[in-house]
Amino acid sequence: MRKIVNPILKKGGRRGYQVYCEIRYEEGLLSIVGVEGPNSSGNCRGSCGQIDMHLREEDRSTWVYQKGWTGELMTKFLDAWKAWHLNDMKETDEKGDWKFVPVPDDVIQFLESLPDTTKIPAWV
Repeated sequence: MRKIVNPILKKGGRRGYQVYCEIRYEEGLLSIVGVEGPNSSGNCRGSCGQIDMHLREEDRSTWVYQKGWTGELMTKFLDAWKAWHLNDMKETDEKGDWKFVPVPDDVIQFLESLPDTTKIPAWV
């Protein structure tokens, strides 16, 4: 699965900017990354990469949810991101080697069910 979602518009400054996230699930491995206000130059107006960490703590009053998204859905998405991103590097054994932890089917189904973006970002 490769899916791009656009959960929110962040208001602020002279104009707001879109937040996009790319969800990849291939050969049992889950990776989720995001970008805030991607520009075609390769820059962005906010953060990029593992943006879930600060989105979780932000004041959501500056957010406008895109079609199909709600605060509850966004929280569930951020929780899945935190719990399952890079599921092949979740725990270490006594040798210090990373362990693979399979992503539950209901999590994959949830991620697949998220509303697709209606706008194509410059990059994710």
